[in-house]
Amino acid sequence: MTTSAVGFARESVPDAQLVEQPQPAAAPALEQPQLQPEAAPVSRVLPVVAKAVRLANVERLRVLAMLEIVRYHDHDDRLPIVGGLGLPTFLLLTALFNCTLTERRGVSKFLADKRERLFLPWVFWSLVYGAIVVVSAMRHGEPISSVLSWQMILAGTSSHLWFVPFAMFSAGLVAGTHLLTRKAPNRLTGLIAMAVGAAVLVALGLMPDVDRPAPIPQWLLSLPSAFFGFALGRLVLAEGNKPAVRDLIPIAIIALAGAVYFEWFQPNMLIWRYCVSLILVFVVFSIPGKLDPISKFLSPLLFGIYLAHHMIGHRLLVKVPFIEHSQYLFLVDFALTALLVRALKETPLKRFI
Repeated sequence: MTTSAVGFARESVPDAQLVEQPQPAAAPALEQPQLQPEAAPVSRVLPVVAKAVRLANVERLRVLAMLEIVRYHDHDDRLPIVGGLGLPTFLLLTALFNCTLTERRGVSKFLADKRERLFLPWVFWSLVYGAIVVVSAMRHGEPISSVLSWQMILAGTSSHLWFVPFAMFSAGLVAGTHLLTRKAPNRLTGLIAMAVGAAVLVALGLMPDVDRPAPIPQWLLSLPSAFFGFALGRLVLAEGNKPAVRDLIPIAIIALAGAVYFEWFQPNMLIWRYCVSLILVFVVFSIPGKLDPISKFLSPLLFGIYLAHHMIGHRLLVKVPFIEHSQYLFLVDFALTALLVRALKETPLKRFI
C-alpha cells in the first residue's frame, strides 16, 4: 500500500484529557440520600447517566487506539486490523468534543481550560525529555547543539511530543470557527465542514512525497481531523446529544466508498485511515454500552500514558533482557506506564499528566 510522505509521519495519541470525559454510571447525585433537599432532580441526573452509557464505547475505542500507538512507537509496526487508525480516531473525537465544549463553556473558558491542561504538561515533559537527550549527548561526547534545536519548540524534545502544540492549535481553530459560525444552522454548518474536511484530506493525501522537517508532516497528517471533528460536533449540537442517523448514514456511505477506493483502486494510507476512522466513530456513538472496570481505570490515564510511555519503553525496558525484543514489549510498556501515571496522579505532579 502506498501513501504520501504525510502518511509516514511519526505519530502518537492525542491528549486523553481533550476528550470530554464521561461521568460514572453511578453519578454522585444518585448516591445522595433521597431525603436531602439538595439532591439533584431525576430530570437532571438522567442525562448524566445517559451520557456515560453513550460514551462507554467511545472510551473503549480511545483505549484501543492508545494501545495501537504504543505498539507503533515500540515496535515500528502496527496492530493487526486496527493498525494506523489510532491517531486519526483520537483526533476526530478530540475535535468533536472541542466543538461541543466550546458551545457549553464559551470560547474564553474553553481556551483557558485547554491552556491549563496542555501548556504546563508540554513545558514539563519537554524539559524531562530534553534533559534526557542532553545527558545522553554529554555521555557520548556530543555537542548539545547537535541534539537541541529551535525546531523542537513545535516538534518536541521527543518524537511524540509534537502533538501537544498541535492540540492547542486545533482547539483554537475549532473554537474560533465555532464562534464565527455560531449563528448558522448546526446541521448545515456540519455538512459544509464535512465537505471541506474531505477536500482537505484528498488534497493532502495526493500531495507528492517530499521530505519535510518535523513537525510539518505530523501537522499535515492531523489537519483534516479539525474539520471532520468540528463537523461532527455541530451535527451533535443539531440533535442535542449525538448525531442523527439521517446525517450519519450518507456520510458513512461516502466514507465506506472512499475506504474501498483508496484501499483497492488507488491505495492511499492517509485517506483510507480517515475514512475508516470516521466509520468507527459513527459506530461507537451508535452503540450504547456500560463502561467496564478496565476501561474506566485507563480512561483518565491515557494522556499521561501518551506523554510518559517513551521514557518507559525507550529508556527502561530496552535494557531488560527478554523484553527488549519481545513481541509483547508494547503491552509491558503500556501496563507499567499506566501504573506510573496512576501513582503520579496522587502527587503534585498530577497537573502535568
